[in-house]
Formats: sequence, C-alpha cells, structure tokens
Amino acid sequence: MYSHRWREKKGFLLRRREAKATDKLTLPEKGIAGAWAGVMNAPMRQVFERVKGVMQVRQGKKLQSPYSWSGACVVDLVRREGIAMGLCRGMGATMLREPLQFGIYYPSYEIAKDYFLPPDRTSTAVPEPILLALAGGLAGCVMWLPPIYCLDVIKTRMQTAEPGVYRGVRDCLMKTLRAEGMPVLFRGLGAAMLRAFPMHGLVFLGYETTIDLLGARPRSSCSPTSVNTSLVKQVLE
Repeated sequence: MYSHRWREKKGFLLRRREAKATDKLTLPEKGIAGAWAGVMNAPMRQVFERVKGVMQVRQGKKLQSPYSWSGACVVDLVRREGIAMGLCRGMGATMLREPLQFGIYYPSYEIAKDYFLPPDRTSTAVPEPILLALAGGLAGCVMWLPPIYCLDVIKTRMQTAEPGVYRGVRDCLMKTLRAEGMPVLFRGLGAAMLRAFPMHGLVFLGYETTIDLLGARPRSSCSPTSVNTSLVKQVLE
C-alpha cells in the first residue's frame, strides 16, 4: 500500500513536468511523494497499530490476554470508548510520524539505489537483487532513526494507555520525560533497527521484481531497477 501511494504521487509529479526538459524528480519532490504516501496510509495504520498494541500489553485473569482474537479487541475498545477514542487514540502522533517517516524513506531508497546501481553502469560484481535489498534495508533503517523513533515511542504509549492518562502528544511527552527521563525515548531502538534492515530490504526487492515481471516500465540492461527476471521466471516455472 505504501509503495502504491508513493508511485501514484510520483507519477502525478512527473506528469506535471512533461513540458520541462527533464523527467527526473528532484529530491524534495520525491520527499513530497513519500510524505503523501504517509498521509494516505496513516488512518488505516493507526487502527491496526492501536489494536495490536492493546493486545500486546493488556492482561486478563491469570496473566492471559483478555482477547481471544483481534476482532474481540476491536469490539471491546469500541464498546468501552467509542469509535473515535477506541480506535483512533494516538492519531495525532501517527499523523505526525507517517509523513516524516515516509518523506525520508523513499528518497533514502532512491539515493541508495542510484549509488549502488548508477544508470550509467555496465556491470557489477554483486548481483542486482542483493544491491536492491541492501538499498531497501538502508532506507528502512534511516526511516527509524531519531527523532522519528522517539515520536513512535510516544505514539505507542498513547495507544496502549488506559483512557484519560494522556491529553495529547505534548502531554504524553512531558509526562514520559518527567517520569523516566530522556533515555526512554530510545528504548527498543536496537531491536527496531535489527528488524528494519531485512524487512525493508525484502520489501523493495519484492517491489522492484514485481514491477519488472509485470512489465510496468521500460526494461534495459542498464536500468537501475532491472532485476534478473529471467532467473526469477525460471524458478517460477
């Protein structure tokens, strides 16, 4: 979904440049496309992360989860707090995080991809899928660097707290700093980085490979996004 929104906005910006001498987007324009993807993604991601967070931290009798499945959690949240607070608590922090995160994410990938696979290259000793995965992994790590990760910590605390604990993003931040100090905003950063590199490396490898297999862009031997699809097709066959 993220990549679809990013590709959609990127195409819109490219169409606006048809009359100009170059069809390449500038880095700020790529950032705008990524930020728009984040804005469009935020509401749905908010709901899923709210439910996931509550299920992970709340306990019932005998230290067991009070919910048998995610649907039961949704019903309970809506019944006790209504739709707005039950599913959308923490939406402000999510709307702050998503445009910043994806406004950095996609340009970082484009920069890394152009570095590892420049358009004027002739060949490379390292297979292209590995370089694409490396570029995606680096972009995934960059998107979680502070202060974005710190904002994610605040978002998670707002989403998993009991009703009435926090009045908003600023209130949650100040109460968290007073109670636990600045280090709490970086708690879990190492684990986030360990997850981000392989996950986003595979995300972009799958994205680029699928685009090439579908023939959604012109192919050339020197294209920075051309994966060895002939090998992939042989495996599938």
